[in-house]
Amino acid sequence: MAITVNEAGNQVPVLAAIGAKSVSEGQTLTFRFSATDPDGTIPALTVVNNPANSSFADSANGAGSFTFSADFTQAGLYNVTFIASDGILADTEIVAVTVSDGGNQRPVLAGIGAKTVNEGQTLTFGIFATDADGTLPTFAVVNNPVNSSLFDSLNGAGSFNFTPDFTQAGIYNVTFIATDGSLADSEVVQITVNSVNQPPILAAIGPQSVTEGQTLQLRVSATDADGVIPSLTVLNVPTNANFVDSLNGAGGFVFNPSFTQAGTYNVTFVASDGSLADSEAVTITVNEAGNQAPVLDSIGSKSIAEGQTLLFRISATDADGTFPELTVLNPLPNSSVQDSLNGAGSFRFTPDFTQAGTYNVIFVASDGFLEDSETVTITVTEAGNQAPILDPIGTKVVNEGQSLSFRVHASDPDGTIPTLFTRALPTNAAYADSGNGAGAFVFNPSFTQSGVYNVTFLTTDGIAVDSEVVQINVLNVNQRPIIDSIGPKSVAEGFNLNFRVTASDGDGNSSIVLTAANLPANAAFVDSGNGIGRFNFNPDFTQSGVYLVTFVASDLFLADTEVVQITVTEGANRAPVLDPIGYKIITEGVLLEFRVHASDPDGTIPTLSVSGMPRGAVFVDSGNGAGSFSWTPDFAQAGLFSVKFTATDGKAKDEENVFIQVRDAGNQRPVLLPVGPKNVTEGQILTFVVSAADPDSTIPQLFADSLPLNAGFADLGTGNGNFVFEPAFNQAGTHNVLFRTSDGTLADSELVTVTVLEAGNQPPQWVSLPDSLVITENGTGGFNVSAADPDSTTPLLRAANLPLNATFVDSSNGRGRFTFSPSFDQQGSYFAFFLAKDVFDTTVFARDSVKLIVADVNRKPVFTQGAITDKTLNEGDSVLINLSAADPDGTIPLLGFLARRNSPTDPIVAVPNATMADNGNGSGVFKFKPDFSQSGTYYITFTARDQVYLADTTFFLPQVRITVNNTNRAPVIQNINDTSFTEGDSLIIIVNAIDPDLTIPTVSVGTLPANASFTPNINGTGRFKFKPVFNQSGVYPISFFASDGTLSDTELVNVTVLDAGNHSPILLTNVPDSVVLVPGQNYKLNVSSTDPDSTIPALSAAPLPANSSFIDSLNRRGVFQFNPDSSQSGSNYQIIFSASDGLLTDSDTLKVLVISFLRGDCDASGTITLADIVYLINYIFKAGLAPVPPAAGDANASGDITLGDVIYLVNYIFKGGPPPAG
Repeated sequence: MAITVNEAGNQVPVLAAIGAKSVSEGQTLTFRFSATDPDGTIPALTVVNNPANSSFADSANGAGSFTFSADFTQAGLYNVTFIASDGILADTEIVAVTVSDGGNQRPVLAGIGAKTVNEGQTLTFGIFATDADGTLPTFAVVNNPVNSSLFDSLNGAGSFNFTPDFTQAGIYNVTFIATDGSLADSEVVQITVNSVNQPPILAAIGPQSVTEGQTLQLRVSATDADGVIPSLTVLNVPTNANFVDSLNGAGGFVFNPSFTQAGTYNVTFVASDGSLADSEAVTITVNEAGNQAPVLDSIGSKSIAEGQTLLFRISATDADGTFPELTVLNPLPNSSVQDSLNGAGSFRFTPDFTQAGTYNVIFVASDGFLEDSETVTITVTEAGNQAPILDPIGTKVVNEGQSLSFRVHASDPDGTIPTLFTRALPTNAAYADSGNGAGAFVFNPSFTQSGVYNVTFLTTDGIAVDSEVVQINVLNVNQRPIIDSIGPKSVAEGFNLNFRVTASDGDGNSSIVLTAANLPANAAFVDSGNGIGRFNFNPDFTQSGVYLVTFVASDLFLADTEVVQITVTEGANRAPVLDPIGYKIITEGVLLEFRVHASDPDGTIPTLSVSGMPRGAVFVDSGNGAGSFSWTPDFAQAGLFSVKFTATDGKAKDEENVFIQVRDAGNQRPVLLPVGPKNVTEGQILTFVVSAADPDSTIPQLFADSLPLNAGFADLGTGNGNFVFEPAFNQAGTHNVLFRTSDGTLADSELVTVTVLEAGNQPPQWVSLPDSLVITENGTGGFNVSAADPDSTTPLLRAANLPLNATFVDSSNGRGRFTFSPSFDQQGSYFAFFLAKDVFDTTVFARDSVKLIVADVNRKPVFTQGAITDKTLNEGDSVLINLSAADPDGTIPLLGFLARRNSPTDPIVAVPNATMADNGNGSGVFKFKPDFSQSGTYYITFTARDQVYLADTTFFLPQVRITVNNTNRAPVIQNINDTSFTEGDSLIIIVNAIDPDLTIPTVSVGTLPANASFTPNINGTGRFKFKPVFNQSGVYPISFFASDGTLSDTELVNVTVLDAGNHSPILLTNVPDSVVLVPGQNYKLNVSSTDPDSTIPALSAAPLPANSSFIDSLNRRGVFQFNPDSSQSGSNYQIIFSASDGLLTDSDTLKVLVISFLRGDCDASGTITLADIVYLINYIFKAGLAPVPPAAGDANASGDITLGDVIYLVNYIFKGGPPPAG
């Protein structure tokens, strides 16, 4: 029996009941669930709206497992939908899962570990803590050392800062605590502060001074805060100084400067502990001890013969260590002194043969102020007559036709001028003695005088002779041959040019060789061998142009040339000839090719060209008078074409028009270029170009038949078409598309298979989701999102990693809403993740993130220290004001201040000596220590500036008024060291005083020594000048004063005037060089003197002649008198007047000539003046006294005293007449 069971249709699968579930935070809920299908199929199991930290696994056998590990932030009720589906029908159950609160959880402090820092440095590290409850732990610290602080950022992080000072070396156990208010976690962190070495300190030394030859001693000491004994050293130690380290933190420095060490020395004293050091550069001034006279070593008398050389060394020393300058006061001719600049020198004397005699030469050693000298007697003995000396002449050379001239010199050691003469002078030579010890020789040899000539040159002083035989070589000179001028030539192509070339030689040489260079083709040159040649040229019709031919005439040694320009003029041009080409016939698509030839009767190669060439044709000129033409006409070029071929030589041409007949090849089928099969995946785009061509050059049309859905084709009208196909996700399979091309008569086609590949299940896609959201603290913001599924299902929208105070709602229609209301503590950036899941396969999803930026809303700092009272203080005192401020945002404010002068509304100014010490923890100290120029009223506004938002500043009001009272201070004279200098020198001291209150002090001086002065200026300075005389050696205490009218300063300076030693007295009288006296004439001379040392010099005169006397009045004055008698006529006296202090002497000499009378000196005054004329007139005309003696009145020596003698004297005195006869 047949039983037919009819199909009842698909049955809904059945999900086994699950029921409500519960679990506590921190625990795990796990259960199995199952489903069956009456159709016997195995249902697929899925879960929708599953909470975070849950997972589901389908075992693919009708059963599955669900696991949920709720964290401590997930207390609440979750409705989870469980689904069993056979792909068409489904069964579901919404299961309520209750997560109960797991109670408060202890925060966890992240490990910190031991830390190390050096004294004086800063240790900074971060601390972090988390809380399973999602709350933010707060931080605290216990047993934190001095100079440390903890900053809690209130976001689960904080920072610890510790800057130990140099007394805090050691180990500190600091406890760090993280708490949520109920429970806490902590860690004891060991912080080791390493000790840091401190530099030693060198006790101040200050500048030092010492005088040459004296000793400077000073102690140097140093200490070290670490308790070690510093080692002491010295850098830049001067000569004659040493330093000893006592190894107990002290040392001794000793300096014995020599007399050459005056100056300033910068000596560096160093204290070191081996690692660190302290130093001081000490300026040591060595004062000059006074100048010392140099000492010249003894030389003694010297002698030398004429013509020989006297050479000896001279030397001197100076106690000051300087090198004396060596000189000669009265140097001799032919002598020299060479100062080696090292205290030694040499004297060289080579007397010539005219210098026999005795010379007193004064040698001097000087340091520029003092000197020593010695008068050395040098005797030069006579050497006898010397022969004259002819200066060497030597061999001479001259060419024929040139001039030889030279000077001949001779000298005579005896100083006479020698005579110069010659013997054996050649023809055309001459010699002349100039009469001054020189002569001139001139020789102009002709071109026939080559050879050797021996000429004797002689010199004589009349007794002795010197001579030299001079060889004069006259060299033979060759003469250059000369070409007779040719000049430029010209000839026409095809004609003959010939001309003669001639040359001559000044030497009479007939062996002249004629040649020609750069001969053009068809030219020749023939040398006839007699100085004559011929040039012959027959240019052809290709030789037009300019030719430069060089003609040369040579005697084998010298040559003459001429470059001749030969111009070949152009002949008549002849046109090229094009070979016949003829008519051409060709069919479309067939190659036509032929050669073209041309020639030129002138021998040039014609240029070939073509005009009117059809499209596609090519012509190539081979450059040899031939060319190639080739052309394959396409299927659109049927017809008759005229092409012109041309041959040209640049002036004339030949042409031929060639007709080319192109026959039509008939209509051609268009060709569709191969396309081939194509593949594309659902959801992607397939695009390609279909192309066709027509040999007839027409543009074929393109078509596409049987196009699938979502496909299109466009004929671009250019022989190309575009095919575009974007298959949907339900178009997988094979699609056959027929592509066709046609020219309206003929056609071509291709059937193309397009395969669309299955893309599988598609993930949802976000339609609307922003990249970011910017919102401020304590504000509210949000955005809408939307997604779609290419498979046309509605995706599930979820959000993860949401910050506190943020929510997301899925509207179950592919849209959702995100909302965020951050608190004041949520400034920063967050990333929220959004998922669009496939409703049937949640493993297929689209995931993206949105950056959430919470901008900080700043709150200004607040001062917390309370009111501040106004302050009053004196200049030089200090005021301290403690400040504190806090920031509601937890940052540490920056403390500062603004200052105004005189009024609360005056402009803001900078106040020197006012500082704000910000401790970096919200507290600080304002310090003001005004200097003595800062009296007045200050209005201070304290500021607390946000460390993050610097523009947000809180001003502490009201302003604090600080009154600074003025305090007067005494002026200060800048330090003036004791000083010393020598009598006769000048000392200038500039006194400089300043007043800290910026007033200008008045400077003055106490009692001044003789020859000293002080000049005060109006700018707080003064000038002290002291120029002591030579009896003022000693110590003078000078007091300088500076006063501001109330207070004053005093500087006592000891000025030591050093004795300059003995000085030579000075004879003040201007003693005449000479006087002439007559017997009976009384001569008187008053002599006076002085001594820089204020002593009274002894005056004397010696030797005294008879009838003379000298009286020293013992008061620096004396009188010399001389009344010679007749027995002393004709005598010469040399009287030396001297002024002496017993050691040094100054002297002057008077020469006295006693004559019997002076003719014309009628009044016996010793001179002839107008008084003598008056005296003589009185005697002649008025019976006056007779002249003494009477012969003195006979001025013209006539033997009588008459008016003529008066006239003679008038002419002598007033008109320049002759003097009276002796």
